[in-house]
Amino acid sequence: MANVTDIRRQLTVDPNERPETKRLVDEHGSSSGLEQRILRKDGIAIWVSATFRSVRNDNGSLLYDKGFLSDISDRKQAEKAIIECEQRYRALMENAANAIFLMARQLMLVDINSAGCELSRYTRT
Repeated sequence: MANVTDIRRQLTVDPNERPETKRLVDEHGSSSGLEQRILRKDGIAIWVSATFRSVRNDNGSLLYDKGFLSDISDRKQAEKAIIECEQRYRALMENAANAIFLMARQLMLVDINSAGCELSRYTRT
């Protein structure tokens, strides 16, 4: 970390995130759970959850800011995969030529595609 002389330029993927983080810490004395991308030393961007707080002396003057980062890249990747899976499911349901009925265990209709509505004369409402 001794080589880091400009956090905004060297560590942040989006330089606009840094002023917002700084503003929150300045206004509230801390910030918690901020999700942002940062650059590792090798230049690869990762997602982190960041918590920061200001450390002040007895007079209230700022001594330094202290922070803790947790790598949440795996969680972000899983969230993205879920969204993509949902999009593929919805596209399959809507574009299938055959009727698709999704039933719960109690034989309750959970979902139906357009072809299913046309065949059964049911609506989605």
